[in-house]
This record gives sequence, structure tokens and C-alpha cells, in this order.
Amino acid sequence: MSTFKHATGMFHSPQRHYWRNTEDAKGTYARPATMDTPEGMQPAVAVFNDKFIRGVYSLDEALRIATQMADSIAYHKQKEAS
Repeated sequence: MSTFKHATGMFHSPQRHYWRNTEDAKGTYARPATMDTPEGMQPAVAVFNDKFIRGVYSLDEALRIATQMADSIAYHKQKEAS
């Protein structure tokens, strides 16, 4: 079972999920998209895993997620450099 360590904010995925996680990552990609909203059609980002859609996000939400990913990478890079 994956756990979330509240004290550090660090999510931990156990070794038994390693191969699934790495294979999922290889097949995950994003493409420009549009989405219908109450205000009309809006630009969006679609995230896929292989041929299956994982989600369609507004540009604001896609940027929020991308920023969190970049911040997570920077966190690990900083720890490596220390």
C-alpha cells in the first residue's frame, strides 16, 4: 500500500509498485485539447496513458500540476546537491 507521510509532505510508493510506476510513466503523455464549459469551448490539456485518457484539465489546472511537478523535481535536485 502506498503511503503519504504527513510530517514531511512526502508521498512514498513501495517497491512492489516500481515496475508498474515506471511502465505507466513511459506511456503517459499530454496533448493540447479543448473542453466544453458553461462559458463555451476553452483550451485545455489532455493527459493520456497509452491510448486511455486520464484527464482533461483547464490551462490553469494543468499549469498548477506542472508547477507542482517542477517543484518536486527541484526539491530532489536540491537534496542531491546538498
